[in-house]
Amino acid sequence: MTKLLYVCLAFTLMAFQCNKRNGDAEAERLAGKWKMTEYWYSPAGPLVYAPAPSDNLIVEFGTGGEFSSNAETYPGYAEYTMYHLENDKELYLLKPGLADKMNLMYTVDKDTLRLYGRCIEGCGQKYIRIK
Repeated sequence: MTKLLYVCLAFTLMAFQCNKRNGDAEAERLAGKWKMTEYWYSPAGPLVYAPAPSDNLIVEFGTGGEFSSNAETYPGYAEYTMYHLENDKELYLLKPGLADKMNLMYTVDKDTLRLYGRCIEGCGQKYIRIK
């Protein structure tokens, strides 16, 4: 019985370590500065794609969960200071005090980041990594 308990404990610890490593790897892929290049939305019809506004929206993700943005003109982004990776497809932007959060889906492919809002008919933003 004691051996079974140790085996269960060992598997539990290994599972937590794997989740931490996967989260760390995903945070590394997301880390850095990103500049918006285009956005899309659906006004009750097909998706409409448009180039990013000329004021150069920049977002930055740190490896320790830090988030920042120059998004003075974009609703809400400037208020968020942290992020949490829920899994490899979903993240939360967090305001100070963790009282309010914004849920986004995301994909990272080398130097391209796509953020998908929780819009009924579809919306999102495409970013390129700033080196």
